[in-house]
Amino acid sequence: MKKIRPKACLLCQSNDDLVQGHVMPSFVVDYIKETSVTGVFRFGGNPNLTRQDYFKAYMFCKRCENIMSIEENYFKKNIYYPAAKNNRREFHYNHQLSRFCMIQSFRVLVFFDLAYNELAKLKPSHHKTALKAIEEFRELIFKGYKNKSEYSNHIFFFDLADPYRSDIQELPKRVNHYFLRALDMGIVRGTNQMYVYSKMGFIALFTLLVPRMHRGMIGTRIYANNGKLKTPQQIRFPRLGQFLMSRAGIGDDIDELMSDRQMAKMEERFRKNIDKMADSETARAVFADYNIADIKKSLRE
Repeated sequence: MKKIRPKACLLCQSNDDLVQGHVMPSFVVDYIKETSVTGVFRFGGNPNLTRQDYFKAYMFCKRCENIMSIEENYFKKNIYYPAAKNNRREFHYNHQLSRFCMIQSFRVLVFFDLAYNELAKLKPSHHKTALKAIEEFRELIFKGYKNKSEYSNHIFFFDLADPYRSDIQELPKRVNHYFLRALDMGIVRGTNQMYVYSKMGFIALFTLLVPRMHRGMIGTRIYANNGKLKTPQQIRFPRLGQFLMSRAGIGDDIDELMSDRQMAKMEERFRKNIDKMADSETARAVFADYNIADIKKSLRE
């Protein structure tokens, strides 16, 4: 990842001093840490590297961070915490939720362009769409408008994978850990699709850029003004389902890739926090993954 500071704020484009901020909402990062056993982050590609925090970057001035924090607080108080702490899955929302979605996807777009030069890797038509989306989001966010974006936002609540689904043998080893606990984000693209992805533990946000709508996203759409969000939901979008499973599969080799030293450290953290382990969200996901592994084994015998 390139550590580059832009010369100007990526929202208001002023030359005011930039402040370091999370790409993912800080309260989401804090919640995942607080409800884990180890209190550190590991990444599937390099499980021997632990981090105390998730990605941060200097992208915005203090004034713009404050502007965006209003909708982030709305999401925290009205959606994320009630869902995480009280298991709520039905919400009435106002225009602030669609603005939060736009803000979060804007953060991801400009971060991946700044840190990884991702926009330059897009094919010309997708590159043009991404630049147009950034400019549209910038104007709507900074001027405080309600979301009149032409791109659709979708929020999906993950739950444990069904252990009796017909394709159980194809499920990644740590599918439930990914569904409930993982932080992930990116600009996902294919031949005829592109969307911005933010996975905040058990909640995922998709902003569809190409196509701008999809009938396979059922019960997930966040409307510009008032609306109701509830489960059950469905994603009948084959390529999106394949993408989620591929991301969940990144951690399949974590046990083989992790060094003996790091494995010993992790086991020591578990022993020291055995009481916390029993009631943690990590344990819920781990035990569910063990259950699926046992069912897979029994079906093969």
